[in-house]
Amino acid sequence: MAQRAQQQNEGLPFPEEFKVFALEQSKGLNTKDARSAIDDQETSWQENFIRIGNGNLRTLWDVGGAVYTAPANKTIVSFFPFNIGSTNYIAAFLNDGTADQVNLGTLAVTQMSTTANTFFIAGGQRPSAAQWGSSGIIVASTAQANGYWAWDEASGGTLYSPGGSSPSWLNGGSATTMPTGLSGSSIETFQSRVWVFNDTNGVGTFSAPSNGANFSTSAGGGTFTSSDSFLRVGFHAVKQANGYLYPFGDSSIQVISNVQTAGSPPTTTFNNNNTDPQSGTPWRDSVQAYGRALVFANPTGIYGLFGSTAEKLSEKLDGIFATAILPTSGTSIPSAAVATIYSLKVYLLLVTIIDPFTGQPRNVLLCWDGKTFFIASQSKNLTYIATQEVNSQPVAWGTDGTTIFQLFATPSSSLKKILQTKLWAGSGFIVIKQALRVFTQANDNSGQGFSISASIDTDVNSGAVTISGLASVTWINNSAQTVGWQNNASQTVTWGSTGGAISGANVDSVYGRLLGLTLTSTSPDFTLVTAALGYRDYAPYGA
Repeated sequence: MAQRAQQQNEGLPFPEEFKVFALEQSKGLNTKDARSAIDDQETSWQENFIRIGNGNLRTLWDVGGAVYTAPANKTIVSFFPFNIGSTNYIAAFLNDGTADQVNLGTLAVTQMSTTANTFFIAGGQRPSAAQWGSSGIIVASTAQANGYWAWDEASGGTLYSPGGSSPSWLNGGSATTMPTGLSGSSIETFQSRVWVFNDTNGVGTFSAPSNGANFSTSAGGGTFTSSDSFLRVGFHAVKQANGYLYPFGDSSIQVISNVQTAGSPPTTTFNNNNTDPQSGTPWRDSVQAYGRALVFANPTGIYGLFGSTAEKLSEKLDGIFATAILPTSGTSIPSAAVATIYSLKVYLLLVTIIDPFTGQPRNVLLCWDGKTFFIASQSKNLTYIATQEVNSQPVAWGTDGTTIFQLFATPSSSLKKILQTKLWAGSGFIVIKQALRVFTQANDNSGQGFSISASIDTDVNSGAVTISGLASVTWINNSAQTVGWQNNASQTVTWGSTGGAISGANVDSVYGRLLGLTLTSTSPDFTLVTAALGYRDYAPYGA
């Protein structure tokens, strides 16, 4: 029996002591634990790779073309996607306080306001907007004392200003004027009412039922003040979900329910309870609807509000949050969006991190797919992101301050994709190991092939190899000669087809007690099935 086993092994290309570390069922990013202590199937860095399933890590796409460009000498501080009827728009708010509307079907631009300091003043807060049915939007701002407007597409676009006439779609047909003396940092529609909050105090203001232009108490509108000890400063955000309204304080969350208006004159009553006395957010635009939950973030991490319970989701990202640059005021505060990526719903948080490879700050997206975390980046330097919903499909949009564009819209051969595995100890951290070969199993989704640079990481030294995969097509003429192809720019055209490839490359003179891989690529679109490192135990440490 021993002789037969020896004969079988003689034909194998690997020594008997050959062993393999493999990443096959990625469990997502973990920056909280040491790289050598994370789970074997976790990653210590995962940028522009999304886990679709086991053995299915697909590269992310880059931004699409610009749908709007800010006028000369102006920058975009924020924007709000909305619809009127079946037509989709984006309201772009500019740094001089003016704003434009862009029609996403025609890309036609309509000026919402040409008056400086209308919606924004330098050093102030971004304006807040909400949709009223499918008729128009309402906007709140703290730029001035009269900071409440309505906007629709009637007659080429109409801005309804404080003290002026209000649209019938907002006032319920009563010819009510737009309110004066009302401003706020966050706004939402709930139970056919408008709710406005200010982050400098605990005051909330609500409109009369079915009338977003009338806030008088005689019509059923009113104000209320929270004096609870857990409301440290004020309400920074407000969002409705599942039949409830949630005002977010900087360190707490309230829940409003059972809103009723009755009597003559009408009086509005509701229940206002605390759902979390310690978790809140100073980042209004981090609050996003995610299924039946609300996901939000603050300087300690990303949280999910599930009914009446707020739970921290991002413990695996503690290493990133510990060093990130996380302002709590101004126009650099983090924003968020929800995107549909390869049919997966993903929460995106735009933050400034300290890059672990360069030590320099850069803006990235912290992403949660409902199960695992990963990092995304785009070729543009994102300064603000927001969500558009079309036919139950969330779409993420972003801006670099100059243009507005859709995220994850186009395959890119320049966007860097990075995947870093655990530092595996194998049979023990006191055993020196010799790296022998790197393997990848991947599927090309672009027809252009792929190339992956692999760094073998150790606690002692490192080495690098390149692995390529291409399902290529070669054209032969009737003289058995290869036919070359060029495009109209005199560039060589490579013909290929999508498909899978198992590739490997030998490694020389890489030793260490711990072994791991860092894979990088700029190939436009491929799926990584497995990344593996072949090695052998070399000697006990100190021998």
